[in-house]
Amino acid sequence: MPQLTTSPWFNIFTTCWFILAVLPTLKIPQHPIHNTPWPKPLTSQHNNWTWPWL
Repeated sequence: MPQLTTSPWFNIFTTCWFILAVLPTLKIPQHPIHNTPWPKPLTSQHNNWTWPWL
């Protein structure tokens, strides 16, 4: 079994967590309808999907 730190999935996993950790700290304009700190394209694509961790 290859080491976890050299696995491409580990890199994807840590990158996703880094993005999730940094996004709330950025000054992103909030969507006027959903009032969530995400860009417009993301919230418009997921109109019926809520972010449970926010």
